[in-house]
Amino acid sequence: MAAQEKPEWKYSKEENPLYGKAFDRFVLTGHYFRPPSVGGTEPPQIIVGCMKGKFSSGELSLGAVAQFSGTRSLKGIFQSQITIRIDEKKPTDDWFEVSNDQKTLFFDRIQFNRFLTGRLLGHPSEQDSLVHHLTLGVVEVLSNQVIVQFEMPDDVSQMVTACGLEWGKERMKPK
Repeated sequence: MAAQEKPEWKYSKEENPLYGKAFDRFVLTGHYFRPPSVGGTEPPQIIVGCMKGKFSSGELSLGAVAQFSGTRSLKGIFQSQITIRIDEKKPTDDWFEVSNDQKTLFFDRIQFNRFLTGRLLGHPSEQDSLVHHLTLGVVEVLSNQVIVQFEMPDDVSQMVTACGLEWGKERMKPK
């Protein structure tokens, strides 16, 4: 990404033709610090879907085949271990569900809130609580760790509203 470009969530309103439901879609494009050994022609993306004012899905499009960690989620879906570094904080680990093709990892609203604020229960509607840099590491099948980086946007107000990410007293504040 060029130094003068400001990162932004690309917004689109989309229709699911199979179910006939409209949803809000937000996409943030990152870059590889350490690319996949095979593939990786498309940049990594964080994709968020919201429907009727609620967070409905979160995806990390990795561009590499993620290695299973050997654990399953409560839904019985295989998971991959992710190393997360938020701004300059110490890296931590989390587990994301893996798609059938193993190139997309799924995260929930709580994990997404952590991407935005760096805290489990942070308020993404508070400008001073937003994350600036998000770095994720995922081990590729039979290979090394793929490392992706995202410069996080300063303005998330449209997404906070569309996805109902406010909670507690923040939800009651007038816009």
